[in-house]
Amino acid sequence: MMTNQQSYSMTRHNNNTHQQAAAAYGMSKSGNMTGFEVTSELYKGMIRFTGQAKNAYEAGRMEDMCEYIQKINRVLVALQSNLNFEEGGEAAVFLNDFYLEVFKKLFSVLKADDPVAEFDSVRDLLAPAAELWESHAQNAKKGTPDTHVAHPVIPNQE
Repeated sequence: MMTNQQSYSMTRHNNNTHQQAAAAYGMSKSGNMTGFEVTSELYKGMIRFTGQAKNAYEAGRMEDMCEYIQKINRVLVALQSNLNFEEGGEAAVFLNDFYLEVFKKLFSVLKADDPVAEFDSVRDLLAPAAELWESHAQNAKKGTPDTHVAHPVIPNQE
């Protein structure tokens, strides 16, 4: 996982970077938020859209399911296109690979033996990362931020 320095340098872009990602998500309040807060909200949104896509699939509303998947993809594209590989180093490479894995899972959800379980798998993949960004957001709000943010427990992926 990434160090605080790597995650800070990756999110230290100008506000335009976060505005682009927030716009992909449809956030209107992002102007008053830190980069960590915006990123945390984007991950929470992707998790919510994953649940909504799953519910739409279960209800047979395939068009709605595709809309939710497109929303997730727009957020992923915005996040991925704003990775700073020069300053982010290995963390940026990790996040790029992570986003590609989420894309892959979403694009193959209907090919899966159990699409509902595949949606759960996407959620389970996003949840620890969302927790990490939320921890960074809370840490950054402190008057004297901690030098280390504990990494969340990542479930085994089979």
